[in-house]
Amino acid sequence: MLSDFLNISNQKKLYKNLIESIQMDRLNSVKELAPQIINLKKKGIENNQIALHEALKNDRSEIFEYLLNYYDNVEIKNKDGWNCWHLACLDFNKDNIKKLLEKNININSQTKSGYSCLHLMVFRLESNSPVVDWHPFYFYKIARYNIFCDILKELILLNMDLSLKDKDNKTFLDYIRNHLNKQRVLDLIEKTNSLKNLNLI
Repeated sequence: MLSDFLNISNQKKLYKNLIESIQMDRLNSVKELAPQIINLKKKGIENNQIALHEALKNDRSEIFEYLLNYYDNVEIKNKDGWNCWHLACLDFNKDNIKKLLEKNININSQTKSGYSCLHLMVFRLESNSPVVDWHPFYFYKIARYNIFCDILKELILLNMDLSLKDKDNKTFLDYIRNHLNKQRVLDLIEKTNSLKNLNLI
């Protein structure tokens, strides 16, 4: 019994050290710690902290790539139903999205609130909107919008389900209607060439 307790305590300490190594961008420490953690490859969660998620949240690309190839289950979710797919898409990170697609991630995955990656991206796309077009954030926002168009085109080609509904019974298309202005919607239709018959306007 005591040995079991000590083992569990040691595992928790190792996991805590792993999370701290991710946050501090210490790849070598991550490589040293990961193999010592029992069930990390299959479970990989402690106190709702998921190492794979921490790498994404802290923009640790090298560590994320290492853990992505280390884990058996890359679709592990936190208590709110978020997984790597939601986090990568929310960050508009094309490289991480590509890596996850190569792992055959479920592109239709939804959070407990029913949000798909597209719900999250549209909402994030129009958050913190600057009032004037010379605001420094404006140019970042334009770049993020162009990335969104590229990702959307790719997901449409992969036959993503655009009819997925959130907890309020809203689809991604409802989010487009509610969050994007008319000119943005027209531009989106032109760029994707796949939304023309969906009555978005």
